Amino acid sequence: AATQEWVLALDPDERITPGLAEELRRLTTRDDVDAVVIPRMNFDLGYPPSNPYERYEPQLRMYRRSRVTWPEIPNKLPQVPPERLHRIAARDDLVMMHDRSRTIPEVLDRSLRIAQLQAQSMLDRGEVFTARAMLSALWLRTWRQLVVGRAWRDGVPGLLRVGILVGFHFYVWAAFWQLSGAQRTPEDERTVGRLGMVLGVVRAVVKPFALV
Repeated sequence: AATQEWVLALDPDERITPGLAEELRRLTTRDDVDAVVIPRMNFDLGYPPSNPYERYEPQLRMYRRSRVTWPEIPNKLPQVPPERLHRIAARDDLVMMHDRSRTIPEVLDRSLRIAQLQAQSMLDRGEVFTARAMLSALWLRTWRQLVVGRAWRDGVPGLLRVGILVGFHFYVWAAFWQLSGAQRTPEDERTVGRLGMVLGVVRAVVKPFALV
């Protein structure tokens, strides 16, 4: 439906800061740019993160309509030559404010709706469900959000943010498993069994300290 040369894509819970608006207007005058990556500051439960990736999450959101076609697959990005792509500096005055996860009912409602769509897109792309892939994806996301991002620096909101983000992806993988046939394969059983063995060892090591 857009008719102008430049298109800026925004969700209903996003807004542009005055500094970013000025920067975007300036970029539209350049002939060497076809798309713009905007840093997005994600607010969860009313608090912004200190983790740079969540505080300045890169989002390709503005593009020249005559040069770029937006994909129909959810969460997919257009292909733009690196030399035609501009990345806005990661600064608090140049961000897209994303006021997400304001209440727990909102978190659950969005997770249940979007997880099913994302799982369907995984199936449409030809991805195959395995327990190994699910556990690896969830572990890496937990590691990145909790340990690498040092979520504890943001107190309780930081820990809740980790749970919300990892929980959403858990719903995605659960929906993907169901859409894939909800089968119990021998390979998946072995993977889960090995996980149980590891947890059993951890439990044996921790148990004496827990008793103390």
